[in-house]
Amino acid sequence: MVRDMKNSTFDVQDIDKIPQRSDLIPANRTALLAARALATGEPPYFGLYPPCNAIHPWVESCLRVPIPRLMTVFKWAFPIYGARIPNWS
Repeated sequence: MVRDMKNSTFDVQDIDKIPQRSDLIPANRTALLAARALATGEPPYFGLYPPCNAIHPWVESCLRVPIPRLMTVFKWAFPIYGARIPNWS
């Protein structure tokens, strides 16, 4: 999702791409379509931040995002940092 930091605006066309994702849950689809209607209405309103439904469309709550992301990073980084350090003494 693209945000213009100077004008605090979003590219509404990004919302049109998200409903095409295969991992989008129905509750987030409804919220995204409502956000798009507000953003293209008169007067346009989108808020200061992108909707959570656009950032993580595969879950309903922001609270369900950190642990799976932590596990993904851990699985990626463990072979690097988990390797046995040789004893140099």
